[in-house]
Amino acid sequence: MGSEKDKAHLFKWTDKSVVEDIEDFQDLFDVLLVDNIAFQKSVRDGETMMKGHESIIEEMEDAIAHCE
Repeated sequence: MGSEKDKAHLFKWTDKSVVEDIEDFQDLFDVLLVDNIAFQKSVRDGETMMKGHESIIEEMEDAIAHCE
């Protein structure tokens, strides 16, 4: 069986490994957060563009209705 020193070494290695995993997850989370913010902005921009197009379509429909 291992000595107390060996057990302490295992715990130190495990602690370092867990910290590294947490740091990796934090980096990934930061990237996903930035990507999500960019995606939300793109959706808002698309909705704004769509509303503008809807307004133009309504104007064209009104113009056509007046021509008939």
